Amino acid sequence: MDNPDPTVEIEGRDLQAGDTIGGTYCILSHIGRGGMGHVYEVEHIMLRQTYALKILTSDTPSETGWRRFQTEARSIAKLDHPNIVKVHNLGIHKEKMPYYVMDLLEGETLSASIRRLGRINPDDAVDMFIALCDGLSYAHSRGIVHRDIKPSNIMLILQNNRVVPKLVDFGLVKLVAGGALAPSQQLTASGEVFGSPLYMSPEQSVGRHVNERTDIYSLGCTLFQALSGAPPFVGENVVQTIMKHQFEAPPTLKEASMGVEFAPEWEAVVARTMAKEAGDRYQSMEELSNDLKAIRAGKKLRAGALDSGEDLFIANVDQSKGYGNPNQHKTTIIIAAAVALLGAAGGAVGSFIFLRNQQTELNKTKTVHAETLANGGIQTPAPEVVLAERVNTDLDDVSKPFVQNGGAIVDSCKSYLFPSQSIGTITVSALQPNAKGQPIEAVGAKKIPVRGGITFQANRVCGTHPKIFRRFLPGDVQAIVLDEPTPDTDDELFFLNHLTDLKILNLNGSDVSARGLKTMGELPALNVLSLARTKNLSGKDLATLKNLHNMIQIDYKGGHEVTPLLQALQGSTKIQSLFLDYTPLTATDVKLIGQLKSLSELNLIRCNLDASALASLKSLPHLANLRISANNIGPGIVNAFKDSKTLECLEVSINGWTQADIDRLNAIYFGRVKARTEEVDKID
Repeated sequence: MDNPDPTVEIEGRDLQAGDTIGGTYCILSHIGRGGMGHVYEVEHIMLRQTYALKILTSDTPSETGWRRFQTEARSIAKLDHPNIVKVHNLGIHKEKMPYYVMDLLEGETLSASIRRLGRINPDDAVDMFIALCDGLSYAHSRGIVHRDIKPSNIMLILQNNRVVPKLVDFGLVKLVAGGALAPSQQLTASGEVFGSPLYMSPEQSVGRHVNERTDIYSLGCTLFQALSGAPPFVGENVVQTIMKHQFEAPPTLKEASMGVEFAPEWEAVVARTMAKEAGDRYQSMEELSNDLKAIRAGKKLRAGALDSGEDLFIANVDQSKGYGNPNQHKTTIIIAAAVALLGAAGGAVGSFIFLRNQQTELNKTKTVHAETLANGGIQTPAPEVVLAERVNTDLDDVSKPFVQNGGAIVDSCKSYLFPSQSIGTITVSALQPNAKGQPIEAVGAKKIPVRGGITFQANRVCGTHPKIFRRFLPGDVQAIVLDEPTPDTDDELFFLNHLTDLKILNLNGSDVSARGLKTMGELPALNVLSLARTKNLSGKDLATLKNLHNMIQIDYKGGHEVTPLLQALQGSTKIQSLFLDYTPLTATDVKLIGQLKSLSELNLIRCNLDASALASLKSLPHLANLRISANNIGPGIVNAFKDSKTLECLEVSINGWTQADIDRLNAIYFGRVKARTEEVDKID
């Protein structure tokens, strides 16, 4: 420690080279700033080894900032992986300055490497990003999401004559379900946004709930820049960049690299990582890594992977049950998110944006030394956006029920007083899963007819303020739809477990997980459950649902691991409708379905079925509606159900049939049942 550096004055702190931190570490120099704190090069007094030490910047840390720092340090300290910077110690200096100690990295960032050498050769990139997937998969398995993946947070270290990537700056991590923080203790409040806009997912940029798929998006943006030399979206300012992530389709690698040709597999992988909807991306780092390994081995990607990220079995979800055009649905979500962001930027919805350090990562002029210093060594002057949390006590005051006058009925109506901003729509109709009625905006004073069941379709406000469901009285609502992207569907479910008259629950496309099943099992009247495209829930999870045998209808289109669910349904005398479209089924699954003798409606569109399935299905004694198109059934279905006394609607594909087969189908079924014979695409 000869010739220590001069005094380092940082925001009122007089920390000098030679000062001792925590009685153990001697400051050698100030490296830089990143995340929540400043980073110093230090030496362990006893071991005589050098480390990077990060210390909280605020002179008087707030309680929230203190807790964030402690959570961050403890989270990182649990990680021990060759592709993640190692944390060795943590403590508090002079009872007010929390710190933690990590490896001091020698090398350069991926960002610096791209600026110095240009885009990375795909053969080198594939090894690098497989390693990064491995590190992130390890963190995700321990409930930790990075939330700020970008080229400047990836160090490239030379070890044994090969480049090893290491993830740094887990300063924005959030423990997800199963981690140390319960939902009520989450420190990154809904409405706050942390991250770097050049690489930030659509859901993260508007303060929605983030999970592992947020990291997949950011890693995809980073992979895009590594291969093409530029980020996928660069606006004139931070807000424009975020809007591009919300609205614009990413360019191809060829477009971004000014004409360089890339293999279709590379284009497909990058496109899927950057899908706007989290459900359309890779669902795990392992899945992404497997495709990268396939590229490295020169293999073709599995079926469906080249389809811009669409899953093979759910690319064409059935439109006939009220889902509408899937592209319309996606557009609606994207527009809603963008409107929310614009409202925040303008202050129209009570939020505001701090834009700090608007120079983009592409324009940084730091030296290579400064660039390699990050939170664990790297200085990160990238743009930062923080959406301040909107405070609205009117929404969260559960002491004020929506229904007025004790629920008195006047002129066949009840009076309700909803918040001053819409929380969704109310529909009064016959209580059926797809019943139609005139929607009533749930805003301000409303008179709601009592002639039928009430369906409440929640909007994003309810996701931000899930306690709002407590303002419905137990008998107020008979059906709830939670199909809009929200911070945490499981939280919403927790706050509606008092609705004892709730019969229908629509969670299609939501992020509901096994944690939400506990609430579903507590709803005594629940008997219709829609869970189409809920990729966080497996059939194995659903098999544990406490009130599964109360269900008369289950919609699990696009499901997976369905065998345990079908096994758990055995013996049910109530299940009447089962929708398993776009779910690959085995012969065992079909036999289990054939034993559900109470079934009257069955949808098995695009389930990889062949003619052998007919033997089990034709034994269902009450089957009235069978939709089995887009399978490899063939003309054998004509004879299978010709003697049925109950079948009223049959939907079957006729592609590949002869005209004689079609004529025979018409002769046997038309006039007695409604047979749908339009052609559909053949399954590969």
